[in-house]
Amino acid sequence: VWALLRLSSESSIAQIVWAGLMAGALALFRSEMVMLIPLLAFWLWFRAFNRTSILKPRVFLGTAVLVIMPWTFRNYLVFHRIVPIHTSSGYDFARGHNPDATGTGLTFDGIPIEPASGIAGVEERIAALQPTEDWEVRTDGIYMQAALDYIASHPWRTVKLTAAKLFYFWTIDFTYPLARHPLYWIPWFCVLILAIIGLVRAAKANVGASLIYLYLLFYTGLEMTVFVLPRHRLFIEPFVLLLASYALYVLWESRRGRISLSR
Repeated sequence: VWALLRLSSESSIAQIVWAGLMAGALALFRSEMVMLIPLLAFWLWFRAFNRTSILKPRVFLGTAVLVIMPWTFRNYLVFHRIVPIHTSSGYDFARGHNPDATGTGLTFDGIPIEPASGIAGVEERIAALQPTEDWEVRTDGIYMQAALDYIASHPWRTVKLTAAKLFYFWTIDFTYPLARHPLYWIPWFCVLILAIIGLVRAAKANVGASLIYLYLLFYTGLEMTVFVLPRHRLFIEPFVLLLASYALYVLWESRRGRISLSR
């Protein structure tokens, strides 16, 4: 994201390649970020400096894919099926969609939530699997199907869990004892209020922060899909701090009479 933010209409293909390399590396470290890459390519085309040209988005997307492909090929050799990066998407999804789910990684009693917790027959199906080379993939598929079945049979609870995840992600995760400490949540709320001011002001001033907005929306949606942990917010905090810093700048400059807050 930072590499793309530094691009301009005069950016060279080498700079686009560098951004693609960073995006591919990010996906290898955090596999869920593979879903961000097409969004970044679309943003690059949409902003693109020249919307009639798709060369730069293609170069970005192609470079990111080339970074990921060796690991995908390795997975194919091991599991004999296409697994882009990891084999735990179903595991993570099932932790956020089951009878014991709270929206976070813990119950309200502080007990870790296991995938498909409370869904009958899941562990028995996994135990019955033969120890084959693709055992991980098949296990993950069982977790995924169990979570999808739970969503289909409990749509209203899924809506409430999704709303709870949004709340926990942007405010306080009460299921984690340390997150309840004032030294944790008071600074966060101060920064969050400033970030909201900065976001609104940046939108009004048209400072070109659309990529930051896209990333924040993407990661929020991702958390609402699976489950929330306090450390997951580390992936948005640099951009929240950036918006908060912009708010402080605007407030300081308005105090000196250089910026009007009414515009």
